[in-house]
Amino acid sequence: MDQESRELHTRLAKKAYTLVILFALAFGLPAVIAGLLGKYFDEQYGVNGLRTLSFLGVSYIVGWFVVVLIYKYYKKKIRKDE
Repeated sequence: MDQESRELHTRLAKKAYTLVILFALAFGLPAVIAGLLGKYFDEQYGVNGLRTLSFLGVSYIVGWFVVVLIYKYYKKKIRKDE
């Protein structure tokens, strides 16, 4: 590979890693928060995991919402660059 294609490969790899990290955070952060909150409320009210499951379901929806926002952002950015 010549120098120009290596630079292109490096830039694209950095963008791909950034997207992977963003998607991991989009699902991981809400899931951790939901798990902790759900566990706390389950212990407070004694509902045997019902709150945890509810919070995790909401965090899953929030994660996909964030992914759609990231998609729209990058779609707009790519169209602007063209």
